[in-house]
Amino acid sequence: MSAIYIGVMTGTSMDGLDLVAASFDPLKIHATLTLKFEEDLRDQLMALSLPDDNEIDRMAVAHVSLGKMIGNGVNQLIEDNQLDRSQIRAIGSHGQTIRHRPESGFSLQIGDAHIITELTNLPVVYDFRSRDLAANGQGAPLVPAFHQVLFQHDSIHRVILNLGGIANVTMLPAGQPEQIFGFDTAATQVSLMMKMVIGRHTVIRFAPCSTVCKRTIIFPKNRQKAQGEKISISTGSMINSPIGATILTMTNSKISLKMCKLP
Repeated sequence: MSAIYIGVMTGTSMDGLDLVAASFDPLKIHATLTLKFEEDLRDQLMALSLPDDNEIDRMAVAHVSLGKMIGNGVNQLIEDNQLDRSQIRAIGSHGQTIRHRPESGFSLQIGDAHIITELTNLPVVYDFRSRDLAANGQGAPLVPAFHQVLFQHDSIHRVILNLGGIANVTMLPAGQPEQIFGFDTAATQVSLMMKMVIGRHTVIRFAPCSTVCKRTIIFPKNRQKAQGEKISISTGSMINSPIGATILTMTNSKISLKMCKLP
């Protein structure tokens, strides 16, 4: 039986906690769970995204509270779905980003991993970004290595578009694992959050695609060249951000990106 891993993510929207239990050989989703934040915790997390008074103490309180929520959420996921704890290899907990300042060499996520381990009696992998920042990286995007494992092909070039708080693209040249790289493109859910902040009582509807946005880019021959070029992929306007994700296959060294936009 394949090992099971539990992934935990809050995300830019700060509307709740998403949990998934999955195995990867073969790929299988065993269980999922979404838990809404209590309003007080969400307010604490959102307030910590901006400079204010008494930040260290307030951060520590939220750090503990979120750790407890994650640990209890993992236990609920396991118990509700009768998962075998002996099969669970580890929990991956990204935590809630409250500051991302790669130009200053740091990215800060909270949600105490030691509390998660104490509550679940399972090992926790955390602090995903710091090592890359220490090596003069941006600490983002995180997903290219995962995309490589799941989607790289020996003879087909692929591009993965990931739409989170910030959209990012992973370039997967066929049969060239050393040439894989990723980059951010534009705000997506962050833009929707801006609209929600401006009009807290506005209802945002996620409807089927009414418009298709197409862009064609030349796939770089190598990573060094790509780093010296400006590659721009449009993801819609500030409010009409695309929703969805797809695997895009390259033909004759060109990629057509098709992205749905809110009406």
